[in-house]
Amino acid sequence: MSLSKVIFPVFLFLLLSACAANPSVDSELPPRIEQAAVDDDEKVTCRREHVHKGSRIRSQICSTEASRKEMERAQQRVREGIRRMQDQAADARNGF
Repeated sequence: MSLSKVIFPVFLFLLLSACAANPSVDSELPPRIEQAAVDDDEKVTCRREHVHKGSRIRSQICSTEASRKEMERAQQRVREGIRRMQDQAADARNGF
């Protein structure tokens, strides 16, 4: 019996057992997000995102409407802060 005939079934067994041990991330909502939606009667939306750049591994990101709005407000505050700093730097360069 050649070595490749032995290695291939062992490799296949290990691969299949690893897949069975790690169920898909997309199979269900995380419990805390699901519970938050039930508690607050809010709409939960999910989107797929790559975990690692260039990887085939995928993950599902879920959020409620309130958490999305809070995230948008935080991003807006950051953008406004950056804009103010850029304006101050431009004023300092121009001597105002």
